[in-house]
Amino acid sequence: MLNTEHTFYVDNNFIVDLLNNYNFELIEKIYYVNHSVIFYFKRNLNLKNRKLINKNHDISNYFNSLINKKELITEFIETNKKIGKTISIWPCFVHTQFLLIFLNNLHIDYVLDISPKKINKYLYGNNLKCLSFSKEITNNNNAVILNGGVFNKEIKKFINLDSNSVLFI
Repeated sequence: MLNTEHTFYVDNNFIVDLLNNYNFELIEKIYYVNHSVIFYFKRNLNLKNRKLINKNHDISNYFNSLINKKELITEFIETNKKIGKTISIWPCFVHTQFLLIFLNNLHIDYVLDISPKKINKYLYGNNLKCLSFSKEITNNNNAVILNGGVFNKEIKKFINLDSNSVLFI
């Protein structure tokens, strides 16, 4: 496993070429549930090195996308705070940490997750307690920022909010 929670996009061909340069030959590539790619490699000492090109290698693109989302998120938080809602963000992982760096000084009450290993703990580097993403938490007194990308669909069954109280990032 290269990285379970990467912070920027790595092109699939880059992964294949990188491992090729360390004598691993691609045997099979499987696309799983439209959000994961599983690679099977086999050691082959006869491979020639390939030039490494990651089409989306510029980390500044990733950080700029976070900065560009700030205005949308700020408006969402301020609108919901004015009507007395608590603000939470999902999920409790590294993508949320990076997003919160760019949302400094915005009031978020807590972070949500469905993993029992994260519940009642704190998001690294923050004082945000992690609560269970449950129907009790996601009622109309709450507003939720969903920052899970393609994983947002996994928690839709827990959402019991009107459309103005949910922001998909």
